[in-house]
Amino acid sequence: MKLNVLQLGKNNWQTAYQIPAALNWHFNDLSFLEDPKARLQLIIISESVTLAPTDWQLLQQRTDPYNVIQTKDLAIEDDHLAVFLQKMAARQLTMPIQEFINNIEHYFFLL
Repeated sequence: MKLNVLQLGKNNWQTAYQIPAALNWHFNDLSFLEDPKARLQLIIISESVTLAPTDWQLLQQRTDPYNVIQTKDLAIEDDHLAVFLQKMAARQLTMPIQEFINNIEHYFFLL
């Protein structure tokens, strides 16, 4: 089973980094969440984004707490983003991006 990862930001990491085959990488695309059974295993917020309040609520419903990562230098320019990060107990990315991507399965989904 592939893991659904959503990256929100301005620069798509899929074009700059190697993404493991086990990940379904979605960049600023919430359309796959139209399926009511769709779940996100991880959300990465790399740059500040503005979404409709209903989109933030949908993301909160489709993701488990602690499965939200924000980059270290994320500028939080939107109140809805700030609330989302707090409610989801977002963690800060502290390692090199490629190393993190390579280990997503290990860090978040070790069974």
